[in-house]
This record gives sequence, structure tokens and C-alpha cells, in this order.
Amino acid sequence: MNKHLPYLVHECGANFSPQLSEHLGEPFFNLARKAIEGKKPVKTHKPNYQKLSIRGSSGTIYRLLYKGKEIGEISDVHLFREAYVGAIYNHFGKPYRVTAHAAGEVHLEDADPHFRTEGIFWTVTEGAEILSGIRYAENLAACYGRLTVSENFGGFKLIDSRSGVVLEEERSERERRSNVRGFWLELTDTSILGVSVLLHDLFGVEQLLRIGAPFVVPCDRHDLGTLTTVKNPTAVYLYETVPGGIGVAEKALEVWPKIIETAIGIAERCTCSHGCPSCLVPPRLPLGFKEPRKEPAIAIARRLFDIASTSARERFDPDSHVWVPI
Repeated sequence: MNKHLPYLVHECGANFSPQLSEHLGEPFFNLARKAIEGKKPVKTHKPNYQKLSIRGSSGTIYRLLYKGKEIGEISDVHLFREAYVGAIYNHFGKPYRVTAHAAGEVHLEDADPHFRTEGIFWTVTEGAEILSGIRYAENLAACYGRLTVSENFGGFKLIDSRSGVVLEEERSERERRSNVRGFWLELTDTSILGVSVLLHDLFGVEQLLRIGAPFVVPCDRHDLGTLTTVKNPTAVYLYETVPGGIGVAEKALEVWPKIIETAIGIAERCTCSHGCPSCLVPPRLPLGFKEPRKEPAIAIARRLFDIASTSARERFDPDSHVWVPI
């Protein structure tokens, strides 16, 4: 906790209001408030953000090495998704090319600022086990439980952003399997969303969960993954990348309408017309999905919110594995 204190003080101006406790949690809030009691923050200079670890809180930690000098660190999750060998990896606004992985190390070299890489990724879930849940109108269920997630990497393309020309293409196969905790919205009858809804527009709801969750349940964005499946039953998943979980998914079961509502506000305040990287468009698109459409995504999210607000509810009983009226 102590290593994050300078950044917290700078970001909030040492104004530790009671509302901040809700976002930080009491242990961190109390530690921070006690540490700066009677002290005044430095306003003219900010702390060195390059020393701030932006990794998630899971797994192995890798050092980022550029010309033999450590410039940061990332988690194994971040490495798999964004710092694979050959990737153009952006670190604090500067592009690097990943040249090699070694024991606990990621080796980088300078990269042309006009080059980017597109990785080929797909994710599947299996063995979902419900631990708790709430069902609305028999056709929409919000669940929390255990998941086995398999993230797959199939290679990448190196692209010149100026021309769109593919300069390099490499195929490979890697898999990262993990047993995690997740939250998901499950639809047994998609007609409750409306006759004009396309199932692939649920991908936009996935992105709303992705962007809204960190504002309601404090966490690092690398602590979360998302997934949409349009097979029966149709489901949108928000899962933790930390093995065993850190409580985000369980909390999401309680506050998912607030997450949706918060994300809708973010998307609506964005000046784009159809969705962009500042609101709905994710850093990379999974196989089989196009960029999410802003208007349908918000419409579906509002419909889910309405169903949760107005429908009769049932809770999941793990002892008998049935839904029980509340």
C-alpha cells in the first residue's frame, strides 16, 4: 500500500473525504489518511509515475528491459496479452518492439512510432460453477462463480499505420489456462431484449461492463477480463485474472446495475457517434466480432437495467441447486 501513497496524494490533492473510503477500502484509506496527517502535499511537482507498477496483482512479474536498463514491470497476464514476442508495446507513451522473453524479463528495442501490431486472440470458458446468483423474470440471471478460462494466442500482424500495409505476419499457438472467479449475465431467452436486437450487439454490453467496473469496484484494468458467448445460453462474462479472485466478481453481482449505469454515462458523454477507443471499442477485437455499436449497446444495457429493476427476483440456492423466490 505504501508504494502507491505518493500517487494517491497527488491525484486527490490530499483531500481524503469519506467518499474516497468507498473507493479505496477502509484499510488503504485509513493508512493514507494517517500517513499524511498534519502534512501538506507537493503541488508543483508530481511523483515519478514510471515507478508506479501498472501490473495486475496476479502471477509472475516480469521486468521490462531496454538497452539493459529496467524501465518498468508487468504481470504475466499483461505479457500474454500485450507484450508477446514481436509486439509493439507502448510504455508511458513510447513504442517499443518486444524482441525476447527471458527468465522474469521482457527485452525491448526501439520501434517505429508508425508501426503497430494486431494480435490474434480468442477466449473460451468452460466448467462454469454458480456459487451465488439472482434471476429476474426467469430469463435473465446474474451469476457469480468459478470458471476455467482458456486464453489463446494465434500470432500477430505488424502493420504500418500510415498505409495499412502488413509488413510482417507470424503464426504461433499459445494457450493460457486459469481457474478464476467470474460474474456473468446469462440470457435463456434473448427475445426479452427486443425483436430488433442482434446477438452480436451483446459484445457492446461486454464492453460496458469492462469500462464501468473499475469505477464502481476499485481494481486495476488488468485484473479483469471479459467475454461474450452467443451460444445457448447466451452470456456476457466479467472475470478476474487473479487466480482465486480478489472479490471484484463477487461484488459485481451486487452492483452490476450500477456498473451498467456508470458505463452508459461514460459512453453517452463521449463525443463519438458510433463508439471509439475512448468509450466502447476495446484494445483488440476477439475473433468473430466487429467493433461494438454504441447505440445498440446502450439500448440493450438499458433494457437489462429495466428488467433488473422491475422484475420478480429469485436467488440461487447452492445446497439444492435451484432458484428460490425472494
